[in-house]
Amino acid sequence: MKPILAFLAGLILVIIVAVVYVQVSDVTGDNAGETVSEGTNETGSIQVDTTQAATPVTIPERSVDLTPPTPIERAPVAHAEIPPKVELPSRTQADLERMIGANRVSIDMCYSLGVMNNPSLSGTIVARITIEANGRVSDVQWTTNTLRDMSFEQCLRDEIRAWRFEPAADVFVGDYAFTFSR
Repeated sequence: MKPILAFLAGLILVIIVAVVYVQVSDVTGDNAGETVSEGTNETGSIQVDTTQAATPVTIPERSVDLTPPTPIERAPVAHAEIPPKVELPSRTQADLERMIGANRVSIDMCYSLGVMNNPSLSGTIVARITIEANGRVSDVQWTTNTLRDMSFEQCLRDEIRAWRFEPAADVFVGDYAFTFSR
């Protein structure tokens, strides 16, 4: 594998030298009298020997115009019109009742777990639910509670706090009476 890599490295070097030689010849327009010889030394690396230095290349002088450009006339900028603020609807009791209906299964699951711990669990909880303008439920309080079962109450409170409503114009506080019986 090493001899192949050494061969490829040498071949690449020869190609590079040839390309440089052709470029120098093209720039000077004269390559007579130049000889390039190459060979390998004891380590196997390629040596390049130039017997005559290349003729110096003269680069023609260029004049640079330093006068500033003429100003460009620009069209007047039209100010972008700010789009009208979208008015969000106000939240209603109907929105709260729709959310309760959509989450009835998880509410009933809390009640079923509560009944497993307390078979006589039944009664009414009136929940005061605060919904922020961004749609998150920020507070759940019981205004009336005849069940008196802390684990059921915590389950119901956690479920209600997980609800996400569409954004609305302002904060909404609504009451809803949950009645549970077997």
